[in-house]
Amino acid sequence: MKPKLRLYLFHLGVINLKMDKSQKKVLKNKFREEKREHEVASQLWAIREGQIRQVSRIDKTILEQWTDQQLERKIIDYVFNQFSQAGKRPTHQNVQEWERSILLQLPLGIQTVFATYLFESDLSLNGSFWDFFYQNNGAFTLETLKGYQLMQNEEMITILQQCIGAYLKMKRTGEIVEAMGAPHHWELDEDYYISINQESFDELDVKYQLEEKEFLNKLIKKKQAFIRSNIELFETKN
Repeated sequence: MKPKLRLYLFHLGVINLKMDKSQKKVLKNKFREEKREHEVASQLWAIREGQIRQVSRIDKTILEQWTDQQLERKIIDYVFNQFSQAGKRPTHQNVQEWERSILLQLPLGIQTVFATYLFESDLSLNGSFWDFFYQNNGAFTLETLKGYQLMQNEEMITILQQCIGAYLKMKRTGEIVEAMGAPHHWELDEDYYISINQESFDELDVKYQLEEKEFLNKLIKKKQAFIRSNIELFETKN
């Protein structure tokens, strides 16, 4: 029996069981299928890493070459490239603190697009505003709020303020703790956000789900217009 298959069967807890030929065949096929899936995933990730490495700088000429559909993704690729180039994370910082420290060194426009992307991607993938705070991405809340303020997106400012208030209320009552032990270090007036909060995460989600497609399309178009109108906020030094 091949070593990798033996290890696979060991983890399944069946290595010491007597199996008939049909059982062995099923397990072998499952092993091969999972191996193929892993290989495909590895190949796709290698392609993605190559795309990220290609975006090593941003300037007016480069931005003008990108289509509207490419704008956000390319800027996100640039940020991930910077994370990759930053080297090894210091042991005294968790991943979110480390990534945030790198992000804050980048041009303001890039900070804005990346932080709001985290908020919107959690929303589009999971359909819940709460997920942004459940995931460690909540560490980027201040940058997300500042981003929507910079873009003058009043609708998203109001929504995020309500989310912050709802989160802080749950935290103060002990209903939740900071996700996975990742500190957020929010420098904001917690009492203010709690006082203006009028909607729970469930209530916010219901409103969003009623107009999900239109809502996301509006966000995309506003962000594209912001980037095109503020190219100087995205130009990098490298």
